[in-house]
Amino acid sequence: MSRILYGIHPIQAALEADKPIEKIVVSKSARGTRVGQLISHARKKGVPVQYVAPEVLKKKAESRVSQGVLAWVSEIRWQSLEDLLDKLKSVSNPLFLLILDQIEDPHNLGAIARSAEAFGAHGLILPQRRSAPMSAVASKAAAGALEILPIARVRNLSRAIEMLQAHNIWVIGTDEKGDRPVWETSLVDSVAVVIGNEGTGMRRLVREKCDELVQIPLRGKTPSLNASVAAGILCYEVFKQRLAEGNPK
Repeated sequence: MSRILYGIHPIQAALEADKPIEKIVVSKSARGTRVGQLISHARKKGVPVQYVAPEVLKKKAESRVSQGVLAWVSEIRWQSLEDLLDKLKSVSNPLFLLILDQIEDPHNLGAIARSAEAFGAHGLILPQRRSAPMSAVASKAAAGALEILPIARVRNLSRAIEMLQAHNIWVIGTDEKGDRPVWETSLVDSVAVVIGNEGTGMRRLVREKCDELVQIPLRGKTPSLNASVAAGILCYEVFKQRLAEGNPK
């Protein structure tokens, strides 16, 4: 099975990550240095490049903003949490993981992955059920991050949290009624931050398993933040605290 990627960033990231790419389709009207670099990179990797009329590519992209390029790429390979933690043993710095508790919007999934990768997270942990698919929409929103970040899928998030805690990883849940603002909590040691569902937040059992609950205080009349925006703020806070400690990752 393959999936469609559209846009320069996701396809370039797939090439750099050596993901198996069936072919890349380029609009005959596509112009610019970045498109040229992408085509050159693909050819060096031995990936077939096919040119098509703009209306053909637009139809294949289902009218999404494709920047004139599409690619058929192998499905993202999941790994178990055990395998992810085993691979991260070689990381010398404190770990930073994100747990997504039933994030169902592919835009949010992609945007969260983008922030996580940009601020140095070591991986994502997703439940097998009620999680957004790794679709072209998610990949475009991620701007290539889903091709880079290690991703583990688990059957039971509560048990996954217990496993993380057994590996001395502090699990922090995000909740509007959290015990303290996120910046009052130390994030410099190994942590896993839980981002809850867009509408209902974290499930009760997941919340109860967390070592600590934090909040992002708001000052305006808007009652809450989008899940991906909240995740971006939290990822930056982890990065900022570690940078201040002389450890940017």
